[in-house]
Amino acid sequence: MTTQQRPPASTDVLVIGAGPAGLSAAALLSDAGVNVVVLDENARPGGQYYRQSRLAGSLPETIVGPSQEAGRDLIGKIKADHATISTDTLVWGVEDSKTILYTQGGHSGRISAGAIILATGAHERVIPFPGWTLPGVMTAGAAQTLLKAQGILPGKQVVIAGTGPFLYPVSTQLAAAGAELAAICELSRDRFWPLRVKQPYRHFHIYREALGYLARMRRLGLHVSMGTSVVEAVGDVALRAVVVAEFDAAHSEIPGTRRTIPADTLLTSFSFVPNVQIARLLGCELRWDPVQQAHFVKADGQLQTSREGVYLAGEIAGIGGHRVAKAEGILAAASVLEHLGHRLAPEAVQKREAASRTRSAGRQFAHHMLKSFALKPKIFDLTKPDTIVCRCESVPRREIDYHAEMWDGAQRAVKQCTRAGMGRCQGRMCGFAVAQLVRRYCAAADSIPAPDTARMPVKPLALREVAPWLDPTQGGLRPTDQTP
Repeated sequence: MTTQQRPPASTDVLVIGAGPAGLSAAALLSDAGVNVVVLDENARPGGQYYRQSRLAGSLPETIVGPSQEAGRDLIGKIKADHATISTDTLVWGVEDSKTILYTQGGHSGRISAGAIILATGAHERVIPFPGWTLPGVMTAGAAQTLLKAQGILPGKQVVIAGTGPFLYPVSTQLAAAGAELAAICELSRDRFWPLRVKQPYRHFHIYREALGYLARMRRLGLHVSMGTSVVEAVGDVALRAVVVAEFDAAHSEIPGTRRTIPADTLLTSFSFVPNVQIARLLGCELRWDPVQQAHFVKADGQLQTSREGVYLAGEIAGIGGHRVAKAEGILAAASVLEHLGHRLAPEAVQKREAASRTRSAGRQFAHHMLKSFALKPKIFDLTKPDTIVCRCESVPRREIDYHAEMWDGAQRAVKQCTRAGMGRCQGRMCGFAVAQLVRRYCAAADSIPAPDTARMPVKPLALREVAPWLDPTQGGLRPTDQTP
C-alpha cells in the first residue's frame, strides 16, 4: 500500500498527512469502499507519534514504547484495494480548492479530489537564546525522529530544556537507548497541574500513561528540574556546554541561579505550532488562539473548513495529542462520507460516536494542559541584541527591535525591512519569536499578529520541479490543459 510511485490524477478523497489523524481517516474511508489517496513527505507513514523505523523491523519497545507497534496496527487497518499511501511526497501548492500540486522524486504532479482532509500536523516552537544556532542544538522532536526512524542518538551527553509533557517521552526514549541525560529542565514550576483539570474521571487513560512515564523515569534514574531552563548554549564550532538558570512563574530569570553543564547536545521543546500553509493556500479561514499564541484553521462542528469540501483533523485544529488526532481523523472521514452522499454503516456510526467522546474529553484536557504550560512574554528576554532570531536570513534581535520601534509594531513592515521570515523556512522556525518581539512595540498590548502570507512552494524545491507549472507571461500557474 505504501508506495513511492506517482499518485493517480484524481481520487474520491485526498488526505494530506499520514500521522494519527490522516491514517485513522484513511482507515474509515477505505473500509467504506471510498478511494482515498494519502500523501506524506516522510519516508514512512506514521507521523511523529507513530513514526516507523527505516531499519529492518521496529526498535525495541523498551526504547520507543508501544507507539511503533500501534502505528503498524493502524496502517494495517487501511484497505489496500481502496487506499494508496504515497510517501516521500511533498505537497507544495494548490491550483484550486479541489486540486493540489505535489512533488515526488524530483518530479511534480497534480491530483484532484472530491474532498480533501488536511491532517498536516504541527512542528516544534523555537525560542531563540544565545548560542541556539550552534551545531549540537536541535529540537527534541528532531532527536526523537533520529532515534525512531534510524536508531541514531543525537549525542552522548544530552541536556533537554523546554516545557510541556513532550519532554518525558523524549527523555525516557533517549536514556533507554543509551544517552546520558545530563539535565532535564522544565520551565514551569507547577508540579500539580494535572490534579486541577475539570472532570478528572474522563482522563484516567492520560493519568495512567503519565504514571507510566514517571515510573520509567525513576527506573532510568532521571530527574526533572522544575522551574529551570536554558539561557545560553556555549561553544565555538560545536556545542560544549549549556548554561541553565531558574525562572519564576512569570518566566523571568532568577538572578544568581545560573550553572553550567558540560554537554555535546542540547534539545529544546517549547510546545508546537500548526502547519497551516496548505490550508491558507486553499483559502481556509484561520482563528487566533490566545492561549497557544498561534493561528489555527477554523472549522465547523463537522470539521469542515470555510472552504466547502475541505476538512481538517488533528493539530492544525488545535494542539491536542495523538488520541485527539485519531478521533478527529475518524470524525472528519465520517463527515466526508456524508458530504459525498454515502450512508454510514452501523459500525462507522459507532466509531464516530466513540471518537466524538474521545475528542471532547481530549480537547478539554489539552486546553487545561496548554494553559498550564503557556509561555509568558518574559521568556524572550533570553535573547540579546546580537542573538540571531531568524537564522535563515541571519537577522539579529537588534534589527527587529529597531524596525519594530520605527514602524510602531507593524509586523509586515519589520519583515520587509529585515527579511525575517523570508528565508528557506518561510517563518516556520522564527515566526513565533519575531511576532512576539514585534508585539512589544504595538500601541495595543493585546494586538493579534497577522499571519505571514502563504506562498508557493511552501518548502524549498529545485527549479526543475516548479518550472513546468509556471506561466512566465501570466505570473502564475499554467492552465490545466497546458501543464504536465
